[in-house]
Amino acid sequence: MAGIDLGGILRDMFGKDPSELSDKELAEKVEAIKAAPKKETVSYEDLLAIPQDEWKNYDVQMVRIVSAEGVEPCELCAPLIGKYFTLVDGRFYLNHGRANHRAPFCLDMVPAFSSSQGWKCDLPEYPAEGVPEAPGYQVFHKWAEEVYGRDQAGK
Repeated sequence: MAGIDLGGILRDMFGKDPSELSDKELAEKVEAIKAAPKKETVSYEDLLAIPQDEWKNYDVQMVRIVSAEGVEPCELCAPLIGKYFTLVDGRFYLNHGRANHRAPFCLDMVPAFSSSQGWKCDLPEYPAEGVPEAPGYQVFHKWAEEVYGRDQAGK
């Protein structure tokens, strides 16, 4: 694995080796970088209009489970409302639910946190201390089995 050429990165940023710049020049270059326009990011509202399977391209790390629009959650789905989990896990469980749940499906998800890089979206960063209400894998695995069992028995 190749190392990072930090010297090259700094030369690209400052136009020459930082050791060749005076303190004043270096401070001016840093201020110019800070004042430069930031890259356009996608708002929370705009993210909701983007298909969920593309959210990974916008730095969505965590999602929150919500009720599907216009649907009152069933007894199996109600305890999951408001829980947070990774985008990958969220997509897996919601896809499983859509495939195995009696219609209409009770759940949906909304973006919650970005990764620490914070690129392409204006979501808050995932907190370093974590999200205490984020359930573990077993919680959702048990839910997925219960949905499948109940809805297969009803067919």
